[in-house]
Amino acid sequence: MIAVARPTAVVATVASVDLTVATALLVALLVLVGLFFCVRRDLWARLWFARCDPRPLGLFRVGFGVVVLWTLIDLLPFARFLFSDEGLWLTKHARMRYGGALAHLWDPQHGFEHAYDLLPALWRSFSLLHFRSDPPFVFAILILAILSAALMTLGVRTRVTTVVTWVLVDTLYRHNLVFYSGADTAMRVFLFLGMLSRWGEAYSLDAWRRYRRAVVAGEPPPPRRLIPSWTTHLMMLQLVIIYCTSGLLKTGASWRDGTALYYAASLEHFIRFPEQIIVVTWLQRLWILPIGARVTLLWELLFPLAILGSALRVYEDERARGVWVGDAQARPVRIASYVILSLALVCGAGLAYLIGYYYIQKVAWWHFNRPSTGALCSLTVLGLPPLAIA
Repeated sequence: MIAVARPTAVVATVASVDLTVATALLVALLVLVGLFFCVRRDLWARLWFARCDPRPLGLFRVGFGVVVLWTLIDLLPFARFLFSDEGLWLTKHARMRYGGALAHLWDPQHGFEHAYDLLPALWRSFSLLHFRSDPPFVFAILILAILSAALMTLGVRTRVTTVVTWVLVDTLYRHNLVFYSGADTAMRVFLFLGMLSRWGEAYSLDAWRRYRRAVVAGEPPPPRRLIPSWTTHLMMLQLVIIYCTSGLLKTGASWRDGTALYYAASLEHFIRFPEQIIVVTWLQRLWILPIGARVTLLWELLFPLAILGSALRVYEDERARGVWVGDAQARPVRIASYVILSLALVCGAGLAYLIGYYYIQKVAWWHFNRPSTGALCSLTVLGLPPLAIA
């Protein structure tokens, strides 16, 4: 019995030690990134305080607005059941279960005891539907959210309509936590970031009205106004975190053998017509779904490289035009930044080895052992700088 338990204990001890090493490497990597930006404060200012072309974010607003509209319209048939007091929750029960501090700070007959009680009630789980949730009020909120999202998508008073859309959508989703998923949370997060951005400066009726006003007045067409880039960078970072985390959590055997999409598309929750199961079966037999499962996994795991590619494109473009700010830095500053980046690369390679050892080998469809897979991941990270230079 002791002989049987010993290998398990050894494996657990090794995993615990490696977890400590991984934590230390991650902390060191974060410290090195912070130190790099302390040395290269010009790049930090460039990252958060520079201005950029509004067209990419404007195009994103249009596509994202269509998704928000589709989601809200899809809720219309279920609104009475999900949100009203004739469905899942009575108003007082939803307020007690999901209303946070509002449940004991507000009374339907007497309101708030103190004026300052409004702040803690608004702080975490505020929803208008915790005050009133009869069907007419619920449908009024949902229809207003749809109209506001449509105006945001078209770019009509974009800043105001984005704020209104976020408030109304958050009101719907804060009512109860029964039905929504991570995709709905991501939608609310990007609405919040859009509320802080100026994504109505391009591909919007606001921009068209400004252009038309100048033309009618006989003035030259106004130049395209640049927008702050920090909200765009936060959206990129959020998307990278979502994709990479989702990829790291796909550890099941179904992702390794390519049956994950087949099982997902066969769930009753996702079936839209009876013949769908036949279509899904043929897609699996034709190897379309297995390939899609593996492409999805690789796409999510490697998505952080998108930020690296974006940074390299900016670097190459500015070096070609002779305006790269790094050339103006003193030689000791450049050397220090290169040393810090090299140390960060070593930490990243160590993390990549552990990820390959404990994770990639578990879900990969090749037949390498754990050390070989870890070494392959580590060499891939170390090979990124030469690949970028080439």
